[in-house]
Amino acid sequence: MRQPELGEDHFQTLGMAPSFDVSSQELSERHLSYSRRLHPDHAGDDPASRAKAVMLSAQVNEAYSVLKDPFQRAEYLLGLEGGPAASEDKRVPAGFLEEMLELRDDLEGHLASGKQERVTGFREFLEGRLGTLRDELRDLFAVEARNLPEIRQTLNVAAYFRGLLRDLRDGA
Repeated sequence: MRQPELGEDHFQTLGMAPSFDVSSQELSERHLSYSRRLHPDHAGDDPASRAKAVMLSAQVNEAYSVLKDPFQRAEYLLGLEGGPAASEDKRVPAGFLEEMLELRDDLEGHLASGKQERVTGFREFLEGRLGTLRDELRDLFAVEARNLPEIRQTLNVAAYFRGLLRDLRDGA
């Protein structure tokens, strides 16, 4: 296994090819292996070696944190490919914001009902929509000539659904 270098991108840090399709098991195994190997306790007493080990360990942990989540991984890949950031392009499909307002009302209604089955059903609905969006991203990244604005728009939509799911878990 190669030694990562400071400043490498997340995929390089973990010795993986940039791709949306990443094996969760391989990602976890690489993270664990690099974490063990690069741990600052193995760097000896030299302050410069220890400092570098701390920075490399942080870089490995950051890479793992981003790449383990498919939506963060897609954001990261989009950035690597020069696509627009969420702050630069906030487009969503026509009518989507109205749908979000309705879903926000539904969320509040389910939480206010006090009925766990309604909350569970709504959570499953949101997770299903996120699963569909994840599959769309996989398809969008699978083509050679990627449509970066379409990837951005899909990620924008996913951010709304992730927010609803977070609010549901937090009890809004």
